[in-house]
Amino acid sequence: YDESLAKYTKAFSMMSFNPQNFRETLEATNNIAIIHCKRGGYNVAISWYLDVLTKVKAEFGLYHAEVVNLLRKVGVLTIKIGDYQTCLEYFSTELEVRIEIGSRPCDIIFTKRCLGDIHRRLKNYDESLGYFTEAIDQQQSMGRSKTLASLFNAIGVLQINKGNVADALQHFENAHDVLKEIEGNNDLSTATTLQNKGNAYYAKESFDKAIISYRSSMRLLKKALGDDHEEVLGSLSNIGKAYFGRGLFGEAMQIFELVLLRQTTSLKDDSLERSKTLSSIAEIHLKRGSYSESVMCY
Repeated sequence: YDESLAKYTKAFSMMSFNPQNFRETLEATNNIAIIHCKRGGYNVAISWYLDVLTKVKAEFGLYHAEVVNLLRKVGVLTIKIGDYQTCLEYFSTELEVRIEIGSRPCDIIFTKRCLGDIHRRLKNYDESLGYFTEAIDQQQSMGRSKTLASLFNAIGVLQINKGNVADALQHFENAHDVLKEIEGNNDLSTATTLQNKGNAYYAKESFDKAIISYRSSMRLLKKALGDDHEEVLGSLSNIGKAYFGRGLFGEAMQIFELVLLRQTTSLKDDSLERSKTLSSIAEIHLKRGSYSESVMCY
């Protein structure tokens, strides 16, 4: 990365921003920002994008196709650093400009989806639902697709956050129906939907149904990603939690011990996920009255 970054930065320093070569400047900026992102330097990448955004706006004005592209890149990166309020401003401006310049419907839908996600993270649930609903209305007019299923899932997750589990399940069912129609019920998007259904059943303490959904999701994940992938282990952990919820501590323990074994071989000892698994095992020991084992796990 250091060598590539040095070359791109040198090339950028030799350029002067003007209407004739601005696309080359954008490309160089994008290459530099991508490298910084790969190194975890999101703030540095944002500063590069903002610098060129200022120049593009000064040259062409706010209502320009490259402006919305840059606003989106900055918005996505501000999500990664957790600055949701600032991110909201970028995506709101992007949506305004996209509508004004007549961007493709799929781009407008994506921006509304992002705004819905950000408002959900900020617990602005009514605003979130408004953007998701607008996006889904537009997407439905374009036919059945993974994007439509993804929007149903997004509203379902929002409804769980609001405590409306029945509404959440209905949206997850809608997503599942779309995916069965277009993918034959054998896709990673289906795995995500089944995982969401499991979460909804878990939230309403329907643990048997949650286990069925989690297992169905895990089968698809294992087929696509392999036994030791973090998403597979996460799904397996969810099954363990559902068994724990049912009071089946023996079954839950077997699952968490299996997860811990796989995490030990695939993750660092101090990994957050391994820590969560140890906490789950500690809870089982605590329920069984094995206090010394519980303390040791904690």
